Amino acid sequence: MKNPVSIFIMDISNSSDNAGFGTELERYLAEIEQLIKSWVDGIVPCQISRRRGDEIIFISKNYATAYIIAFYLGKIWKYTNHSPYFGLSFGNVEADLNRINPETWIHPLVKQARIANDELKSMQADRIQYRFNLVPADVESQSHDSVDILLATFETLINSILENQNVYLKKQTEIQKLTTALYVILAKQKKIAAYLNKTPATISSHLNKGNGHEILKTFKKMTEALTMYQISIFTLENMFPDEELFAVNDRLNNKIKKDITEKIDTFF
Repeated sequence: MKNPVSIFIMDISNSSDNAGFGTELERYLAEIEQLIKSWVDGIVPCQISRRRGDEIIFISKNYATAYIIAFYLGKIWKYTNHSPYFGLSFGNVEADLNRINPETWIHPLVKQARIANDELKSMQADRIQYRFNLVPADVESQSHDSVDILLATFETLINSILENQNVYLKKQTEIQKLTTALYVILAKQKKIAAYLNKTPATISSHLNKGNGHEILKTFKKMTEALTMYQISIFTLENMFPDEELFAVNDRLNNKIKKDITEKIDTFF
């Protein structure tokens, strides 16, 4: 049986610049690991592990899950000078997710997430936050297999969308970043205004100037595209998901936003 999974490998910018930062970061990553587990608990199975000191590998069910988790982590991240970046992949595996050991599991999808992460690492100052690598390294660039062509096209498309989103993110001021993050979680401008002790008009201005609406719209479209792609692949292979995927995504999003809202002073 083929099991749909998604993976991210998360690394931290400038994590080795300050020798005294290492212990603090190690504690923070332990908190993040437990936070992720609490988000997915009861919704989708996952495997997660911290590796190489400042790196987290996350493996979970369904094509969109890793991106959803990575997106929220990017919005609540504590250290602005040490921001996370995520190499992502997805696909089908024969292994039972509950039996996978992320410390030792060797699979092309892990290699693809690693390649995406390394590509981000090499970008340095112009680094974007999210990147997918979907085409296995052993697939020839001139492959005529319909699934390979579809996968390569989809990879180009979603990475282009993420690069365009990054243009918005790079131009944001600190208050625009905060307002956008709160908009992702709270959804209502009046709630954001009350929390920040600002007027709704001020919040609206920050969202508009910081392209907050576009950033959230991109996240929703990306999640939808990843889920539709999973459904398409299953249809091509005469398989059927064992649950309604959009409902799963909704439950996951709602649980994450509820958790962050209940601890909002911790994150913001």
